Amino acid sequence: MSTGPDLQQARARLQQAMTKVLNGDPSLMKALHSHADDVTSFYGMGGYEKGWEQVSNRWDWAAANLFKGGTAQYENLATSVSGDLAFTVDIERHVLDDGEVNRALRVTHLFRREDGQWRLLHRHGSPLERKVAG
Repeated sequence: MSTGPDLQQARARLQQAMTKVLNGDPSLMKALHSHADDVTSFYGMGGYEKGWEQVSNRWDWAAANLFKGGTAQYENLATSVSGDLAFTVDIERHVLDDGEVNRALRVTHLFRREDGQWRLLHRHGSPLERKVAG
């Protein structure tokens, strides 16, 4: 299924926004988000947030306290669109300026089309750990 250029643009904005967060600026990430009461997040640092105020405050905290600079890179595993909802499943790598991968997360992003634009509705991130043999 084609994701269409508008979702591809939202994904490109997500990568730019996460790179900005890694460098202390959450403004693009906050602009990409839905600001509705049903926005949620499960970040890679535990807990959860529900509602725009909580989600917004957590991005502020993360940008100010958690990261060391660098860029965000995404390896897309799956993308699907159905009407005004879409999801992406990615490996998100935080790459420092020297090329070292500082952090790798498995992330799921849910998008909703609002006023003709894809907005981030939910983020679920958790550390990418080595698979246990089984």
